[in-house]
Amino acid sequence: MDEEAVKQRVKELFLYYKETLNSFSKGDAALQKRLSTQINGETRLSIQTFLSIIDRYKDVSLDWLLKGEEPMIKHHDSKPYGESLPTYTVAAEDIVSYEKGKPYFDVPFKMGYDFPFNDNTSNPDYLIDFKPFNKCDFWCNCSGYSMYPTIASGDFVAMQIVRDFHLIVNNEIYGFVLKNGLRTIKRAKLHNNVFTLTPDNKDYEPQEVPADDVLCVYRVIGAVKVF
Repeated sequence: MDEEAVKQRVKELFLYYKETLNSFSKGDAALQKRLSTQINGETRLSIQTFLSIIDRYKDVSLDWLLKGEEPMIKHHDSKPYGESLPTYTVAAEDIVSYEKGKPYFDVPFKMGYDFPFNDNTSNPDYLIDFKPFNKCDFWCNCSGYSMYPTIASGDFVAMQIVRDFHLIVNNEIYGFVLKNGLRTIKRAKLHNNVFTLTPDNKDYEPQEVPADDVLCVYRVIGAVKVF
């Protein structure tokens, strides 16, 4: 086992989960010091360290952590299509803020394939402060019916940037921006460098999109119905 490579993957893991040694250690100074010495220094990684990482990140593949074999996150092929997404109904005045929260862009992700991605999204319209989804990177809204009833037209969705396509978890819901300017939200599965994008509404057909045609991917971590 290439221990330096394993240490590098541990660092990648921390970046992916937006973790720091301090947050991982939860105030345990001795643990933080041990992790720092092992991950950033020449001390060998201990079994205790491996067990603490595996226990914290149960979706991380041990084959990836030890040997670098993709994917990093275990695939859950048994997850059924149409599995519910965390969804809340809230009043707009309870979550809209101009002082704290994550940016909201009044830009719809079309739950289809006919909406061009050519809007000016450099400045958010306002912020959304909603604790269950505050780990997201930004919010936008949805239009269309292909993901109904999981996501309805007009719902606000909390989006999290996916920095590596190989971290896609099969059958979870993602927002895609394609290089031709189109964007859509679907359940995704990556195989042989091709995405299969599947709607929850059975009146719509799955589509296949080569990974090379994809510009950006965002994980949908939840939806809010605003009134």
